[in-house]
Amino acid sequence: MDNHSGNEYGTSFRPQHSMHCSCCGNKNEIFSQGDHEIFVCQHCGSVFDKKGEYRTVKSKKKKTALQKEYACISLGTMFSYMGVQYTIVGVVIKHEQADKIRWAEYSLRSSSGDYACLAEYRGHTTLVLPVKDEIRQKNNTLQLYNTTFTWYHKYRIHIDQLYGAFSYDVLADQDKDYQEFIAPPFVVVRESEKSRNTFYLGKYLYRYQLKSCFSKPIPYIPMPFDSYHVRPHRFDWNASFVFGGFSSLIVLLFLLHFSIWGLQADYFIQSESIPDISRDVELPSFTLTAPHSLLQIDATSSVSQSWIEGDISLIHHQTGEQRTGTVVSEYYSGTDSDGSWVEDNRKAELYFEDITPGDYHLEVSTVSSGASVPLNITISVSRAHWHNAIVSILLCVGMMVLIYYIAFYQSSTETNTSDD
Repeated sequence: MDNHSGNEYGTSFRPQHSMHCSCCGNKNEIFSQGDHEIFVCQHCGSVFDKKGEYRTVKSKKKKTALQKEYACISLGTMFSYMGVQYTIVGVVIKHEQADKIRWAEYSLRSSSGDYACLAEYRGHTTLVLPVKDEIRQKNNTLQLYNTTFTWYHKYRIHIDQLYGAFSYDVLADQDKDYQEFIAPPFVVVRESEKSRNTFYLGKYLYRYQLKSCFSKPIPYIPMPFDSYHVRPHRFDWNASFVFGGFSSLIVLLFLLHFSIWGLQADYFIQSESIPDISRDVELPSFTLTAPHSLLQIDATSSVSQSWIEGDISLIHHQTGEQRTGTVVSEYYSGTDSDGSWVEDNRKAELYFEDITPGDYHLEVSTVSSGASVPLNITISVSRAHWHNAIVSILLCVGMMVLIYYIAFYQSSTETNTSDD
């Protein structure tokens, strides 16, 4: 654009001109194209017409405090939405006459001279544009763009502070009646002055949408606090889509694991007592029918002040494939300068993972330090890798919660002072 400041990020316009307030003497930058109706001093609140002639002083309240608390975006900041570039030319801080909660409205001017409004209420932002299409009203509803808007609220406003340039006499807004009709994330605002009605259409902007409208992060964006009638409910169609989509994915993953590995509880195969001898002992064979089984071998003994070790081989009858492992059972006790001590490792476990279907048997040989006690072996089988299905489901649930949080929830206590 011709009026672009030329900085690295292109976030602000050069002011069209500046003026010194005749009341306070401070310099004000004006970002409108000179077609404003009134201009309000940013420092003292004095109101001037477009020719620079003094009109009135809006308020004697301290201006800086309200600006810092409610106006987080500076005059001249560029705002882009749906391919249209706007510049913030004015700011109004107001509240309903029946309520004390303030909000800020930023007056936006496009390069073509069109005006819009960005309203920020407790961290919730709505972009408001004039409605040029026909609106049909019936009872407590409005019909616009094949959407039915339901009556929500009626109010009058009080202006606490304003500064910058405005295309109309914004002070007259205090004498108008306002009604809002909602169909989240949209709202229609009806502005009534005597017998004349003017309509505006607002679109709720989520925090990430608002950030995308600025080519450079602004210093501070308030976090959304509490509920807001224009913001879709937590379970609007977007949230339902996220929830439903990931729930379906969880079900599909469950079915995938079930079809591959089945669903089978652990079951006992056999229990044997292996004497302390130096030769291999072949245990009775057993059959595994399900793929990817997990074979668990529990070994115990009644050794005392000694140990016994068992070398175990799992042999597949059909292929001759052999897997080996070792279990050690030991027990020692005694006393020393620190008192009594015990090392009790009589129980040991050995696992063979991802076992294919087939007939198997175990061969066990033992060696000991002279324990002369048998090594008791218990064999059981369970589903291998079933925990992977649980992990997959938990990951999906976690991702669903994360996306839901990012898209639909913001903490009421969190603040943002970073540039992201």
